This record gives sequence, structure tokens and C-alpha cells, in this order.
Amino acid sequence: MAKPLQKGRDRSPEKKDLSFHAYTITPESAHTSILLLESTEPEILCQALRAITKFSAQDIQNRYVLFNLNAIHYMLPHIEHRELHVRRFALKALAQLCQLPRGPEQVLEDPQNVKKIAHMLVKVEDVFVLEFASLVLSELTREPIGCEQLVSANILSSLFSRMKNSLDPDVQKNCLQTLSNLLDDPVCASEVTKNKQFSWPSLLALMQSKFLAIQHAALRTVDQLICRYKNEVVQKTFRSSTGVLDLCDILESYEFRDVHTVVLNILKNYVETEDNVSHVYQSGCILRLLAYLEMTLPAMKPYCLAVLTKISFSSSGRDALYETGTDLIFCHQLLGSNVALLADAAMGVANMTKLWLSAVRMSDTNIIQALCAILSDDAAAWFYTRINTLRALAALCGKIPKAAYSLVEPETFAALRNINKNCKFKDCPKLKCMGQ
Repeated sequence: MAKPLQKGRDRSPEKKDLSFHAYTITPESAHTSILLLESTEPEILCQALRAITKFSAQDIQNRYVLFNLNAIHYMLPHIEHRELHVRRFALKALAQLCQLPRGPEQVLEDPQNVKKIAHMLVKVEDVFVLEFASLVLSELTREPIGCEQLVSANILSSLFSRMKNSLDPDVQKNCLQTLSNLLDDPVCASEVTKNKQFSWPSLLALMQSKFLAIQHAALRTVDQLICRYKNEVVQKTFRSSTGVLDLCDILESYEFRDVHTVVLNILKNYVETEDNVSHVYQSGCILRLLAYLEMTLPAMKPYCLAVLTKISFSSSGRDALYETGTDLIFCHQLLGSNVALLADAAMGVANMTKLWLSAVRMSDTNIIQALCAILSDDAAAWFYTRINTLRALAALCGKIPKAAYSLVEPETFAALRNINKNCKFKDCPKLKCMGQ
């Protein structure tokens, strides 16, 4: 039996609360809430700014609402307020809006704004002010003019100091990001590297931070610095530091496996110059890379082999790879089942052939048969697996008569002959280029 309806129950639609609550912001009431920032009462300012930060954190669209209402203009006067809590919330709210694509524009219109915020890193010790001030600077320096204004503020020494000594990981991360932004600007980058407070040990220590965000920021900054190949001071000081050894330590740590790809890309960039290649060899890094190649997961092997292949492009690198037997490792990879290794291994063989002793040693293996097997595999990609395979064959046959004789034997020569026979116009890069 159905239950009777409850007597006196109000079944009318729920009425919407249309009353204004000063510290509960909605998109419709945001404008009125922002006007509260013109108050002279610290309590009202603190509550209003706190409500704005809460509203801003709820949804990215809320930040656009505030930005379009010119909220930054109302926040800026309070970043130096005498009341600490007002300063904290003003900087936090400003940082949130500066994270929008056009957020930094209004702040950067007046260089004094950057100067005020920057000097907080020098004078203030409150952890919350430092966190939000450093976050604002990391956002403002995404713009070239922001970098220029920060350098003009002359606080780079304090930026390095906070990055190195702060007990707050958020402050460290923000300072690292700011330095990274400065390094993206050619003019400002030179100011960073010639600063007396710039040193490798503090930066290298952060590469092994337990906080992943700090670790990534530190690795990115190190990569940016070592890619400044024309800056002799940076290159020389890195070679005299423990940088390469620290990178190898990270590779050998299972705890840091999430950043192994990043580390290997840094090493690949580092071995761009002859001096750096010599340093990698002398530090024992090549042997450690070979050990890593042997024991790491298949997915990581291509990144490791790419570093060794990059080393083979330089004369001192080929000498080092010959001494460590890496030329034979290239040959060995061409016999393996990991298709992702073939292109770099073939390029390594092609480069190592420039060294006579290595060419002779490689020709004593069954390298010609291995290369021909790859070339005759229609499933192999032209770029860059089969192209690099052809380079390796050409290099070996041009230098070692024994290799040329092996190639023209019926079984191996068929791989070359069948290229013209089997390749269609759309599949063969050579024919495609000629057709164009």
C-alpha cells in the first residue's frame, strides 16, 4: 500500500538565494567584490583577497572573469601593505592571475612593480610572502620584458641564494623556474652566468631533490646552461664540476628512473663539442653508459644508444669509443631484435668507419650480412633505419676491400639489387626526391 503524502510538505521549487555575500564570490558578484579592494580597512582587504584567491582557485574561467574586470589593477597596491596577511593574499591572488597567458602584461606596464616584488626576495623572511613573490616572478619572466626588468632590479644574487638555501621547496622551485626563464633570453642569460653567486654545486645538488618538480626544473636549467657552447666559462666550470658524474649517478639510481630520459638527453646535448667528449671519456662516463645500455629496460636503450652515437660524430669521440669497444656494441645491436636501435647503431657504424682501426675490427665481424638483412627487410623504415644502413655499407666498402668483397657475394648483393626491383616510387626516398 502506498504511503500517504506527508502533510504540510512544501513541494514548491527551491528559491535561489539572490542576496549578496561579500566574501562568497560568484561570476555575477565578482565586480562588487573587487571594489572592496579599495577599502582602507585591513580586515576587509584581507577577507576580500582571501575570497578572491578561493574563487580564483576553483576554476580557470573564474580567473578570466577577474582578469577581465581589471582585478590586477586593484591588487597591486596591496602587495606592500603594512599588514602581513594582506600582503600574503594580495601576492597569492596576483600569482594566480599572472598564470593566465596575458596575465603578466598589466604588471609589466610599470617596471616598479617587478622591482617591488623582486626586492621581497632580499628583504622579507616570511615563508608565504617568499613563496608567492617568487611564483609571481617566475610567471612575469615568461615575457622578455619581464626578464629585462628583473635583471635591472639587480637581485640575481638573492635569487641564487633563495634557490640554494630556502627551506621551502616551492620557493626553490620558483627561483629555479625564474632562472630557467632568464636563460631562455640571450641577453639575460649572460647576466646569469657572470653573476658571482652562480655556481654549479648548488644547482647540481637540486638534480637529486626528492621533489620531482624541483628535480625537473634543475635538470632543465643544467641543460640550458651546457647548451651555451660558446660560453667558455660555463663549459669550463661544468667540466671541472661533478656534473657528469652526478648525471651518471642519477642513471644508476632506480629511485630516479622517472628522469632517466631527461638525463640521457642532457648528456646527448653535452657531447656536442670535442672538449666535452674528451671529458665524458676521461670521467668514465662512456663505460657507465655501456653498463646502463646492457642492464636497462628495452624502452630506455634507444636514448642511451643515441648518446653513444652522438659521441661517434667527433674525432676524439671515435677514439674513445674504439678504446671502450663501443664500435663492436654498435655491430651487436644490429643483430638484435630491438628495431628502435637499428638507425642509431647503423649511424654509429658509419661514423666509426672513419677510424681505420675500428673499420678493420668491425669488418672482421658479420656486420655486412647484418646490414644487408636490414636493408632487405621491406618492413624496415627508410628514415632513418635503411638510409643509415646504406651509409654504413658505403663507408665500410669504401674503406675495407674485404667488406666490399663480402657485399658482392650473391646472397648479400641481392639486398642491394632488390632495392631497385622492389621499391615503388612512393616508398623510395631517392626516387621520390628525384621525381620532385
